[in-house]
Amino acid sequence: VKDKEGGTLTLSSGEWPDIDYIPEFKQGQIVSATHDSKGNVMIILEEVDRRSFEDYRENIKKLFPEEPYEMQADDSLFYEGKNTKGERVSVQYFINDNSLIISGKRESE
Repeated sequence: VKDKEGGTLTLSSGEWPDIDYIPEFKQGQIVSATHDSKGNVMIILEEVDRRSFEDYRENIKKLFPEEPYEMQADDSLFYEGKNTKGERVSVQYFINDNSLIISGKRESE
């Protein structure tokens, strides 16, 4: 799908999107993946076990250590951080249904 500015929006399911700044999460089932030509991305996964999420979150913390925000609630775990290039990633795991949302955003140039 093309937008007014000539950018593209790609919608898919089952496959990791073509992005270079977020490491692939290899566990679980990708339900939905969207990304645009500006580097914004959202990936929704199901059937993710908590241990795999926690390992992935630790890796994300190392890669995106700036301006960290972390939260733990009764039903979810969340981390957001930024890297030195200004790319921002958030990961949110929902304990009750073992789902995960990974979002990424590149700073506007």
